[in-house]
Amino acid sequence: MENDKRELRRNQDKLVTIGMGVITFSIWSIIRFFTQAFLNKDEIISNFWETVGELPEDMMEYMSDAVILLIYFGIVSIFMLIEVAIEFYVGLSAKAEGMGKKKGILYLIISVILAILNLMSTITMLDFSKSFAEIHYKPLERVALALIDLTYFVVLVEMVFAAIKVKKLKRMIQEKMNGAPA
Repeated sequence: MENDKRELRRNQDKLVTIGMGVITFSIWSIIRFFTQAFLNKDEIISNFWETVGELPEDMMEYMSDAVILLIYFGIVSIFMLIEVAIEFYVGLSAKAEGMGKKKGILYLIISVILAILNLMSTITMLDFSKSFAEIHYKPLERVALALIDLTYFVVLVEMVFAAIKVKKLKRMIQEKMNGAPA
């Protein structure tokens, strides 16, 4: 039983560390987005005009480059806020479970979904035949970002396995304590 408790503590510590890692990656995604958007603001503006085409004359006087960027940042920031909130929930839930609080499986389900989406995004980024990726990233940038994204994928998968192990060990220890004579 002592080995089980030691294993439980090790996995709980791992969950605390990984939970903080998920939160850190969430902050990194914000920094990454705004850095890329700032560096590619001319492409954002030209893509807007290619997509929208011509606007009515009365709207054209209000559509400066600054307004286009504000609209773009406003819309994308809403989605970034949702993503960050989800990742903070996952990270804080993992940390809480690692500290001994009972958590459900919702954060694990969300983690698996995040891991799958992250892996799909990484594969898409690395597909050098895609013209969309060529517009936004140079090959070396894509490889570097893919390594970071793959690290995040591994963190999420490791978190899921550690959380499952913690839940099993807690149940097993509890059963041993209930079944042991007083």
